[in-house]
Amino acid sequence: MALISRMYLQPPMDEFLTTATVTTRGTGNSYTNQDDVMELMETLHGQVERLSDDTLKEDPERPTWQLWKDDPACSHYHTRFGKGLTPVQLVSIPSSGSTWLRYLLEASTGFFTGFLGEKGGVQEGRTLVQRTHGAAFFLLYVHDLQDRYDYINPSIPTILLLRDPARTIISYWKMFNLEGHNKHVMEIPKWRFEGGDFHDFVAEVTLLWEEQTVDRLLWTTKPLHVIHFEHLKRDTLTHLRNLLDFLR
Repeated sequence: MALISRMYLQPPMDEFLTTATVTTRGTGNSYTNQDDVMELMETLHGQVERLSDDTLKEDPERPTWQLWKDDPACSHYHTRFGKGLTPVQLVSIPSSGSTWLRYLLEASTGFFTGFLGEKGGVQEGRTLVQRTHGAAFFLLYVHDLQDRYDYINPSIPTILLLRDPARTIISYWKMFNLEGHNKHVMEIPKWRFEGGDFHDFVAEVTLLWEEQTVDRLLWTTKPLHVIHFEHLKRDTLTHLRNLLDFLR
């Protein structure tokens, strides 16, 4: 697990990409393609191109939600569904912090976010972003290249949320072994980390984490914003503003 964490501690994305060398798995051959790197840089540093009729309108006919209804200073703020919003997807491995990020987006914009699979879906234009875990949800163990491509639409603007994979795996394992609404803050016995099933889980989720990250970087054809959970936690306002700038 320590090795996984060290692999995650990488230089800033610009520095990483400008010196990127790709190793072809199983062959030992490596190559550097500066054209591909520059294309990826342009995708990463773009902004969501909102649809021509998307003016970030609220839908007054749909129900609203008060995030802080018991706070007199904030009880007048409502979170609402949108109307004709541009599709944007939020991609992450489970237990990467997407629920908190969705809360931050809803609190700062007043628009609901959603989870891919909920009624309506990303193309309905009712939510600011739509979360998906792709092939990593409920440990489907989908590693086939075509299946992975089909699980997450590469032609939709994307937010890629990354968290230290070691911490992600531990949190995901806890969630996988617990029940109830508060399982994300509950603990499990130490012995649940000592069996072969946990070691198998680590191997699978490590591969899913790697595949999902690389797939989004290589396949996304619309603007892509990469955000690290640790950076967001350390300097929430700065990284939230950067994300809102990406979505505007």
